[in-house]
Amino acid sequence: MYDVPARPAAERPPFASTGGADGSGGRLEFWLPRRRDSVREARRRLRDLMAVCEPWDARTVRHYTGDGCLVLSELATNAVVHARGRGGRVHVRLRYGAPGLLLEVSDPDGGCGPGGAPLIAGEFPEGGRGLEIVGALAAAWGWLPQAAGAGKTVWALIAPPGAAGPAQG
Repeated sequence: MYDVPARPAAERPPFASTGGADGSGGRLEFWLPRRRDSVREARRRLRDLMAVCEPWDARTVRHYTGDGCLVLSELATNAVVHARGRGGRVHVRLRYGAPGLLLEVSDPDGGCGPGGAPLIAGEFPEGGRGLEIVGALAAAWGWLPQAAGAGKTVWALIAPPGAAGPAQG
């Protein structure tokens, strides 16, 4: 479906080597069934995490919750609807800290990750704009293959309000 090479190690998401946010922040990981209603559950868990995370000001929490829920919806929807391969679940990892809010969604599709221009049929298609939304709201995003073709992880970083602008795609 996509013909894009794997991202090199230099383009791995923040937290990838440290497993945390340099001593501050937190994380939440969970599995969801590959069903459309799982996207709603992923958003609910992100909102719950933002409600109990370190004491940010209300503007920061609204930013991470609003932009984070929209980006997470797009990543989770792609994993639930478009991923091929065995396995009836997707893995969601949410991490927050100094670099921002990192959203990761892993699915069992061992093919290449997203890339290239979406193929849009018709003037006002119902779908096909999800990754454009991710690119507009995320400071950075990308994907990584999992070992032995066991799937892939698509990630997006939501920067703190007033930090670096959206990713250029």
